[in-house]
Amino acid sequence: MGWYRVDVSIDRLHDGVFHRLCRAFQRAFIAHGAPDEMALFAESALGDGSRRMYFSPGSTSYVGPLIEECGASPCDPPHETGLTLVFGVPGTEAGMLGASGDGAASEQPLELNDPRDADCQPAPARSLN
Repeated sequence: MGWYRVDVSIDRLHDGVFHRLCRAFQRAFIAHGAPDEMALFAESALGDGSRRMYFSPGSTSYVGPLIEECGASPCDPPHETGLTLVFGVPGTEAGMLGASGDGAASEQPLELNDPRDADCQPAPARSLN
């Protein structure tokens, strides 16, 4: 398993996809006891206003269906420049970047369009810079 990346277009940002994706990831992160190997990163806004999001290698076993549903693709590890840890255990991100890992199997699939996410706002993000 490796890194996965999804680009969220400006239209999808306005439709709330970024927030629903963050909330679905957050629910899984909490449900699985905040595993060290599970993290979601976001890159600073791209030139067209879209956002690029990265799932750590250890996330795939916990949120594989979510990664597939949002259309994420395998990718190289992200660069730290402009990268923000959206959800994960603070302090573990340095060991993740450039690493691949395994996580525990997911007990239930998480959906991007879960109605519980309609009014959610992401938690404050912490910049790695």
